[in-house]
Amino acid sequence: MDVLTATAAEITAQTGNKVIPLACDVRDPDAVARLFDALAEATGGQTPTITINNAAGNFVAPFERLSPGGWRAITEIVLNGEWVGDVAAGSIICCG
Repeated sequence: MDVLTATAAEITAQTGNKVIPLACDVRDPDAVARLFDALAEATGGQTPTITINNAAGNFVAPFERLSPGGWRAITEIVLNGEWVGDVAAGSIICCG
């Protein structure tokens, strides 16, 4: 959270736009829902105009050396996590 908070402050200072740093496990749809609940609380119920999903699963290894578990971790975070976040954001932005 320290890095997120510092980055949010830097972006806010440079742009004048309010940036709210929040963290969650993007692999967990309930955690993502709680994140958007926290966002609604922080903004007085305003819907976001931009969401940034900066989650990543990285291993410093050649592709052919990734274990099946490593591959699942990457796809669960990068692919499925992106979908979970986008669906949650889209349902809030589109449907209130």
